[in-house]
Amino acid sequence: MPSPPPLTHTSPILIIGGGTFGLSTALALARRSYTDITILDPYPLPSPISAGNDINKIVETGSFSSSPNTKDVSTTLRNLATSGWTRDPIFTPYYHDTGYIICADTEDGLEQLMKRERLHQNKEFEWLNTPADFRATMPDGVLTGNFPGWKGGFKRKGAGWVLRAGQ
Repeated sequence: MPSPPPLTHTSPILIIGGGTFGLSTALALARRSYTDITILDPYPLPSPISAGNDINKIVETGSFSSSPNTKDVSTTLRNLATSGWTRDPIFTPYYHDTGYIICADTEDGLEQLMKRERLHQNKEFEWLNTPADFRATMPDGVLTGNFPGWKGGFKRKGAGWVLRAGQ
């Protein structure tokens, strides 16, 4: 089988699916000066059946790799997405950083959490020890449970929510 011709900036590109990944791919290609991009989807764009097309989404921008120097695919994608949500003028109006809580309610769970996340070594995490500590991380009425035995950390930056345009 012969090799396909080399891709040029005027080569026709067909993207199947007008959801989050299809539209993001088209935007990335257009920003790199590709000019003949077609997106096919049976619905108007953005596709109403796309996983990314509902009222809002949770966005995690923290790093959960075992080493800060790890260069795996998920870390690379998370870093690129974080850059887009926090620096790209198309996306920044919709991203709201709220931070995140990571916790456990058993001794074994807390041990695993400490080993994986290294909360005790990471100064960005505030230790949560009581139900009042947990409730203080969010606006009144958001966290209303009793949190029996729960302990963990709260990081003020690194996750948030995205509000769809027009909402």
